Amino acid sequence: MHDCIELFLFCTMNPDLISIIMPAKNEEAFIADCIDSILQQDYIHWELLVVDDHSSDNTWNILSTYQRRDPRIKALQNKGTGIISALQSGYAMSSGMYITRMDADDL
Repeated sequence: MHDCIELFLFCTMNPDLISIIMPAKNEEAFIADCIDSILQQDYIHWELLVVDDHSSDNTWNILSTYQRRDPRIKALQNKGTGIISALQSGYAMSSGMYITRMDADDL
């Protein structure tokens, strides 16, 4: 647990933090592999903001599991509807100096 706290504090105070914004809707078939590919990166100073756009499958449960495992992963629920609203929601919650996006089915 101590390592998670240190990692969280380092990421939130690091000026080189990259915010990755990922909109997702009904992506249970791909989202775990996608998040795992981000977790395997050598660069560790990132936060992942995954915005679930009212999925009717198991996407939200998968995101919640990842969020509990790694403090850099933030599962959000889209208050609006559609990809533009999801991206705006993720952007509003981002902390990074740099911002990028990734689709939930990208590996």
